[in-house]
Amino acid sequence: MSSDYGAFTPPPPPPPPYQPPRQSSNAVIIVIAVVVAVAVVAGVGVLAVVIGRARAGTPSHAVSSATPSPAGPLQATSGAVVFSDDFHDSSSGWSTATLPSGTVLSYKGGKYVILAKGDLHHYAEAPYQQALRQVTASVTGTQSADAPDGAGFGVTCRRGVGAQQVRYQFLVLTGGQFFVEAGTGADSSTTIPAILKQGTSPVSPGTTAMTVVGACMSETDGKTTRLVLFVNGTSVADLTDVQDLAGNGWLAGIDVASRTANASTVTVTRFEERNPEG
Repeated sequence: MSSDYGAFTPPPPPPPPYQPPRQSSNAVIIVIAVVVAVAVVAGVGVLAVVIGRARAGTPSHAVSSATPSPAGPLQATSGAVVFSDDFHDSSSGWSTATLPSGTVLSYKGGKYVILAKGDLHHYAEAPYQQALRQVTASVTGTQSADAPDGAGFGVTCRRGVGAQQVRYQFLVLTGGQFFVEAGTGADSSTTIPAILKQGTSPVSPGTTAMTVVGACMSETDGKTTRLVLFVNGTSVADLTDVQDLAGNGWLAGIDVASRTANASTVTVTRFEERNPEG
């Protein structure tokens, strides 16, 4: 299934200056493209969906700075590695497709390359399809030098299907902004995700490799999920979100954002999933 929707939502105003955080004592392939509203939705096959941006902390989301167990410090490399890919094997299971927008996903020279076009996000589900109650997803890559402001990349996690789906996105964009967002319900052009957290990233996507790590760590209550975003090993966001969670656990993937101003390329050299409980 392939579709494109052509609309654009302007980005929000610049966030306040970044303040370093205080130190505290999975082989179904799904590729998704969504608008540069920094929100991504899932669908079988290839999909491009228009999504508007909601205000931070919309009523459907109970957001807190508290941290559920495992409490205490979490590192970008915490937990056992359950899946990794350096993309030297072009049959490792990632999607290779040309989207209706013209965006191309491919293996090239031992790397995973996304030539991205349009005011869209382009999402590739990882081949690892074992759902985990708690997961961290890590992507390392570079952004082409000609990428316009608002282009960038990161990771996502999702669980449940249809009306019960919950998806979180962790993104870093050129211009130096990060976003943690949540979307709920079936994938559609009317889905409006909530911005849970935004701010200034310590680094911006560019020709120097950047690593983005997003953690989705759910409690046994079936509602509460701790969300942590790391950029090059530095924790820039740590919060919790409360949703009714369906499914057996989280699946993860890569998210790439682009802008119509000009096509841009994200070259991924490594993707990794860890189980913080492992």
